[in-house]
Amino acid sequence: MSNPFDKFNVNNTTHFIEALDASVTLRDLTYAESEKFLKQVISGEEADGTPIINMDALSDTLLEKISLVMIEPAMTVEQLQSLAGSSRSALAEIGKIVEGLGDEGKSASPTETSST
Repeated sequence: MSNPFDKFNVNNTTHFIEALDASVTLRDLTYAESEKFLKQVISGEEADGTPIINMDALSDTLLEKISLVMIEPAMTVEQLQSLAGSSRSALAEIGKIVEGLGDEGKSASPTETSST
């Protein structure tokens, strides 16, 4: 009997990034990693329960996520931060994929490559 949670195993996927005209390999965030990053950007709640977003933490948190999940090419947060400003579109495109917002039919055509 298979484990129904197997569908949530961490996988590596390859995505074509239009702004780079190249592919990158990304791995899924684990549940623990996702929760850690969520706590970094949520600084509280409004009276109605709406989360308060720490806008100062958003950019740094996104670069941390990209650095953590980008398998190929592997890059540190410092390397990502030192890229030219023109890298913003490529990083935004990767960020959308990492956040689960990638346009699957356009720039984020994932191909599963392996499970870990």
